[in-house]
Amino acid sequence: MSPEEQFYQDILTLAGVEDSPVYRLEVDAALEYANQYCKTNYTKEDAPAGFKKGIAVLVASAEQMPNVASESVAGELSVSYDTNTTATASHYLKPYVRVVFH
Repeated sequence: MSPEEQFYQDILTLAGVEDSPVYRLEVDAALEYANQYCKTNYTKEDAPAGFKKGIAVLVASAEQMPNVASESVAGELSVSYDTNTTATASHYLKPYVRVVFH
């Protein structure tokens, strides 16, 4: 198995989702987000395990509405936001954040 294929299998297994073209796109998007968040340039071949776990959390949450915990309509719209998903992903990604001095 190629390193790229192993990367996808690792992330999809950690996220608990089936292998599909849609989830592979989600993995690519999450890798891009994680690299931007951490100011790193990890590739599918050299991403560390903790970094992969952060990506997996993002992929697993892809089916959910972005950070919406609940909605109710009773004459008015009420939406409350849940930050657990991004906080959990950030927890795994935090050790990989690079400090950039300008």
